[in-house]
Amino acid sequence: MEFECLVCHTVWDEPDPEHPAPCPRCGRTPAFTELDFLFAGMCRPAHCIDCRGDDGTSMWGEYCGSQANGFGIMIDPEEGRFEGFFKNGKKHGMGRYTLPPIDGERDGQWHEGRYVNGQRCGFGVYHGENGMNVRGIWADCEVVDKGEIAFPDGRTYRGGIKADLDDINFPHMHGMGVMNFPDGSCYEGDFDENEISGIGILRFPDGASYQGGFRKGLPDGAGVYMNAQGDTYLGVFRGGQCSNSCRCEYQNGDVYDGEWLENERHGVGRLSYADGAVYKGEFRHGLRHGSGTMKYSSGDVYKGSWENDLFCGKGIYLYANGAVYEGTFLDGERSGEGTYTDENGKTASGIWKNGILTG
Repeated sequence: MEFECLVCHTVWDEPDPEHPAPCPRCGRTPAFTELDFLFAGMCRPAHCIDCRGDDGTSMWGEYCGSQANGFGIMIDPEEGRFEGFFKNGKKHGMGRYTLPPIDGERDGQWHEGRYVNGQRCGFGVYHGENGMNVRGIWADCEVVDKGEIAFPDGRTYRGGIKADLDDINFPHMHGMGVMNFPDGSCYEGDFDENEISGIGILRFPDGASYQGGFRKGLPDGAGVYMNAQGDTYLGVFRGGQCSNSCRCEYQNGDVYDGEWLENERHGVGRLSYADGAVYKGEFRHGLRHGSGTMKYSSGDVYKGSWENDLFCGKGIYLYANGAVYEGTFLDGERSGEGTYTDENGKTASGIWKNGILTG
């Protein structure tokens, strides 16, 4: 078969058209010697038949009888352009299929790879708009087994890919897969129609991680989040945040069970401290606030009002030795009217300030 270089127009006889030698004059590499070829400036067979149909289709290439055999170019206004090898009138061998634009979209998209009897079969690369690339094993229009996608923003994906190449929304990440993000984060789990959705684990570069349910790319459903310090949060997540109630196991040994709002203890809950102390009551924005009871590891007990993690308002403090103070508190100290009864039953009543009886 004769080849003609499109750069210097040198013509030479090529005995192996599927593995042609470079142009003897300018050294240009002929098409199809590797998968990632570029057609501009390549070499194509010379002395081919040029056929044009009434519907706007055209075929240029090697013929055997009435069918295309060998290298050729087929252009169809509706189906797109194929440039590659044919056998008995069908795409067969290495080739590039450029998809036609639809309503101004998917301009410049193409598939490059091996074809068998007119269908994509074997390893191939799909190049989408904005530089996105999909690599994988193909069967007709779909990627089978696992494929790889490289996105223009730096994300990479490896896993299940679903959808027809002729679908304008191709490709669809679907099934199990792994996505790596430019910031070093990595998600491994379920995908549904191009979205992180299902069960999976998301690892962050600082060591934090979330494992559980996802919906539309965010934690959603039952899950476990561990931050970079090793604190663990177990609960139901909605829209990326733990919702309603949560169990938090802190690295220092403290454990919280209760209501949760915007990633903070908020509402009614129980906080068990590593030293054995326990608080039951109300929280606001992560702090003890409202009505609550604190049992200290020493045996002391406080029951009453709290404000910003301190005794504030009316309350009663029961000491382990039997002493009792009942009255008002401010900023964690006896303040205002109150009565103190020591372990022997002796009482002192009056006005207190900063923990001291003043009158």
